[in-house]
Amino acid sequence: MLILIVVHHAKAQSGKQDSRLQTEQHNIRANTWREGVWTTTFWIGQSAQKKVPGSSCNSKSAWEKDWVRAYGGYDHPTRRIGYRPAAFIPKQNPFYVALPYNDLKDPKNAPKWIPWWKPGLGRWTSQVKGKWIAIQYKDRIAYAQWKDVGPWVTHDPEYVFGGKKHKGKAGLDVSPAVRDYLGMNGSGYTRWRFVEDHEVPDGPWLEYGDAKLLVLAARQRHKLYSSNTHENSSEKQRRLLRYFPGVTTQSSTDRITQTATTRRDPTELQQGYGMLQLMF
Repeated sequence: MLILIVVHHAKAQSGKQDSRLQTEQHNIRANTWREGVWTTTFWIGQSAQKKVPGSSCNSKSAWEKDWVRAYGGYDHPTRRIGYRPAAFIPKQNPFYVALPYNDLKDPKNAPKWIPWWKPGLGRWTSQVKGKWIAIQYKDRIAYAQWKDVGPWVTHDPEYVFGGKKHKGKAGLDVSPAVRDYLGMNGSGYTRWRFVEDHEVPDGPWLEYGDAKLLVLAARQRHKLYSSNTHENSSEKQRRLLRYFPGVTTQSSTDRITQTATTRRDPTELQQGYGMLQLMF
């Protein structure tokens, strides 16, 4: 009987190690550079007639029923002031991209594909929307958020998360702000990779919407739980729960930014960030 228990325990430990190894390998693949990706430009409000062939109308996105209204208007590709449209100040980050995967259309396999997947956020909460990526073109690197699905194809997780060659003619769509920052002439070969929220550096991609607030909160969260102060953080955790109820344990605190992103409540975001600042 004792031998059977020991054998069962050994198998269980081996299974856990295999699972951890697979997760680590998955994360490595997800965070490596995708090289030689043909990249095109798209923009919010772009009509189907004027879009790059293979793409769809951008009055709405995969996760926004009225993307133009949520953004604040038509993101004109040429009439611009700096990295924003000239006609208005955008409500959302003008540095956005599209990649060919929609987790809401793939609920069964999404937990397997998405390295940062967290359970309990709800069936209709996208866990890829808003994810940051770094894009390099020649000697320039821009940072942008994943806000739509495409181009050309809408389901290519092997490319997005597995590092394989993209199926469509292009593997990445970037906004006019990203295009202009990189110095691209509409299209070109780039490379890109996922980055953690706290890794996003200061830049024009943090000037609009709630991008800066969320990144600063992520930096504070990372600092808190990567320092020695986490050993006596029970009171800090309780205070943090007042503003981010979705965070229930230290291991799930990386849900802070995602919970805040889902709420989109500027007052609560500001309070939550203020709470994080008081922790130091």
